[in-house]
Amino acid sequence: MWGVAAAFGVTAGGALSDKFGANRVARASLLALALSFWALSLAALVLSADRALLPVMIAIAVWGFSIWAFFPAQMSRLMAAGNPSQASLSLALNTSTMYLGFSIGSAIGAAILSSGAVWGIGLFAGVCEMVALALNRRAAQKSRA
Repeated sequence: MWGVAAAFGVTAGGALSDKFGANRVARASLLALALSFWALSLAALVLSADRALLPVMIAIAVWGFSIWAFFPAQMSRLMAAGNPSQASLSLALNTSTMYLGFSIGSAIGAAILSSGAVWGIGLFAGVCEMVALALNRRAAQKSRA
């Protein structure tokens, strides 16, 4: 489910960035990602396993779609931010930063799991996406000024 949604997301992310602009797609993707993580937490917290299946599958599809729709928009923004000759360096640094984030997120997720609050992973992840959205807006405001 996640992989199929991701394939659609990366394709749609590029097309939507071309049509609506990379900043809009990035903001929408971050918001959808936060909502999908919170939906997963809510399902884990309040639904029985048999009632959680459909909401969890939908949240997983939104998660896969939104995260992969974000990447083409982010790459476009990075390439446009500087000198075209430095685009490959910007993309490489972005990839390195993503791997660092994956590592930090995994460590935090393990700590949350060790507390026994599985639902806390999605809660924390959604908060992180909202922080990313706020930072994204701040950067956009700075670039307009």
